[in-house]
Amino acid sequence: MVFIVIDGLDASGKSTQAFKLYNFLKNNGITVYLRFHPSNDNFFGVKAKQFLYLQGKGPHFAAAFFYMLDVIRSILLYSWRKYDYVVFIRYLMGTAYLPSPLHRIAYHFFASVVPASISCFFSTLTQKKPTREYGKSANDGKCLKAWKN
Repeated sequence: MVFIVIDGLDASGKSTQAFKLYNFLKNNGITVYLRFHPSNDNFFGVKAKQFLYLQGKGPHFAAAFFYMLDVIRSILLYSWRKYDYVVFIRYLMGTAYLPSPLHRIAYHFFASVVPASISCFFSTLTQKKPTREYGKSANDGKCLKAWKN
């Protein structure tokens, strides 16, 4: 199984790129599972989303906490299943909602305890950048930056 992470800021094209990857792999006969975070199918993901829409440090802390539990739940439930590829969309970026400097501590802690992906991509485009930087839409696939673990 190949574990891939597509991470990035809000509205940076993560889902768009994930669906492009999913369709490419499926069309080539490869089994693939996409997992979005926070997810709508469990208590942790639903709570994370609820707290994201609230203002203040308390709700942001709660959102990050439930988000991390949602990701851990996904790792436990889906990372061992028999797929050729498992793709997690939004993995460690949920820690960015924590207040400073806690977000850095949480990110490094969380990164040390969850499985590392050999293929990680960070989506960097905002909705206004694609035409300015590339003259095309973000859907052209050029908005991902890869890094290696």
